[in-house]
Amino acid sequence: MTQTLLLENDAKLASLYSLNFQIYAGTDVIWKKNLEDAIKVLKVLPQLSLIVSRTKIEGKKSALLLYEYVRKNELQIPFIVLGEDNSLKDNAVVLSEDVELKILIQNVAKMLGVTPKKMVEKIIPDFVPIPIKHFLFINETICDLYVKLSEIPENFHFVKRIPAGEIFSKEFIKRYIRKGLQQLHILKCDRIKFINSFSYQLIETLEDDKLSMKDRISSTEVAFETVAGLFQQNKVNEENMELAQAGLKSVMTIVSQSGNLFNNLLTNLIDLKTSYLFKHIVIINFLGIRVIKKMHWEKEEHLIKFSFACFFHDIFLENERQAKVKTPEELDLLTDREERDITYEHAWTASQLALKTREIPLEVENIIMQHHGQKNGIGFLPQLTPDHLRDDLSPFSYIFIACEAYGDIIFSEGKNKNDYDMVINKLPEIFKHEKFEKILYCFKDMN
Repeated sequence: MTQTLLLENDAKLASLYSLNFQIYAGTDVIWKKNLEDAIKVLKVLPQLSLIVSRTKIEGKKSALLLYEYVRKNELQIPFIVLGEDNSLKDNAVVLSEDVELKILIQNVAKMLGVTPKKMVEKIIPDFVPIPIKHFLFINETICDLYVKLSEIPENFHFVKRIPAGEIFSKEFIKRYIRKGLQQLHILKCDRIKFINSFSYQLIETLEDDKLSMKDRISSTEVAFETVAGLFQQNKVNEENMELAQAGLKSVMTIVSQSGNLFNNLLTNLIDLKTSYLFKHIVIINFLGIRVIKKMHWEKEEHLIKFSFACFFHDIFLENERQAKVKTPEELDLLTDREERDITYEHAWTASQLALKTREIPLEVENIIMQHHGQKNGIGFLPQLTPDHLRDDLSPFSYIFIACEAYGDIIFSEGKNKNDYDMVINKLPEIFKHEKFEKILYCFKDMN
């Protein structure tokens, strides 16, 4: 951490400056009231990062005298002087005596090499953002909720809006959403406590038989996003798996109660502006369950395994860009190396989670590992043709692969029942392997 010497005789100002320099610029502040004590500090710490000094203290030109001491001893320490003093030139910034705190902080940060982006990073870790839509499905918070005011990196702050234990309504949250607020924040130290309480309330919501379809879809998406965020941080435990299972069961409820793909399920998913990742889960599940039943494999255990695979197959992907990668060429379009690696290995990574988690049935790991046609779960196939696709995958993997590709066509081109024939006619162009013949037949009359 950098160190800043502050020479200021006003105790209240010194306290204010010290706090803000530490928070926004991440520097350790050494405060001294007079010139003599400041020089003593320089004798002990000649490698200080910055000096901030009042021009005059007790009638002495403190800033100039301190500046001359630094030059005489050939110390390379930059200066910020509060109050006009034209005698300071090299390596010094002179600000007005009553400079705004914001301007002072900006100059301190600049001279310490702290960019606006770094300033944000220094503050944000103390607070954790929570998407505001998550609060539509709970009515009480176990910890204080904060709103971040001002998007200016050097000047934003957090204000408590909902104290711990306060009951709030869905309409209260909707008012914030209508104003454009996207996140509420909690203190980092409250994160585990909040997640446990939030998960418990969300599970109660998902288990409510009277939940409307639209509320069920929205709350289930929140459950999936919460679980994905936790699992991506390696937070896989009994409590989080309980939320995952509640979300999974709710997906199965959505699928079983949505009789029509285009005029019912897809319309709801689009109207509610659900994410690509979540639409993906629901549509693959919808199609796959119906294919399995048409093939007369509808044992309960088969339906459950397929649903588990749908819920967890992309659990380690972080965004739509990654989830839309289906070929090696599309993978190469990801410019960030870490993002490419996550996407390249995501099927294998998710399969290992399934294999190690006792709540997930055996064989689910195979469907997940093979859902891009690669038996080892690494990478992507150029095409779903006999030349590229293996013929020794799990039967459910072929169903999954076909349903995923069908779903992608629906997302890009099929928005209503009138598009159904167009979507069906495209399928033979994609599925040229004999393993897909029966599956394509099952897709007929599934609109």
